[in-house]
Amino acid sequence: MKHTRMISMVTIIGTLLAVSPAFAGNGGPRGFHGRQDKFNEKWLDHAVKGLELTPDQEATFRSLHADHKTSAAPIREKVKALRSEMRETWQEPELDEGNIMEISREIHRLKAELAELRISLRIDIHKILTPEQRDRLAQGPGRRG
Repeated sequence: MKHTRMISMVTIIGTLLAVSPAFAGNGGPRGFHGRQDKFNEKWLDHAVKGLELTPDQEATFRSLHADHKTSAAPIREKVKALRSEMRETWQEPELDEGNIMEISREIHRLKAELAELRISLRIDIHKILTPEQRDRLAQGPGRRG
């Protein structure tokens, strides 16, 4: 009985040790966002191909995305810094409720600003597409025929 229990414990601990790196991210200094640029580029290539954009449309499409990325980056960094500040504030021996609420409000304000930037991007993209391309975009990659 003790032997079976010991084997079970060793198996469980071994499994936890083997699986834990999967939950720790990619181990790089930038986490998932270190690969984000590569993902975005692949997505843009896929979108350009799927929407059958003209060369002019493609140039505008890529320019709009680049401008959006440039505009959103400092806001995302502020959100990241505020989240870090929030974690630190929660760790303090004496909670400063006013500061916590202020940080939370600022995070939500910045997230709303990011949402508005995304909506503006979608509106700008919508303007350059033909009705057929808009239909393709609305269908999405997993909903076609």
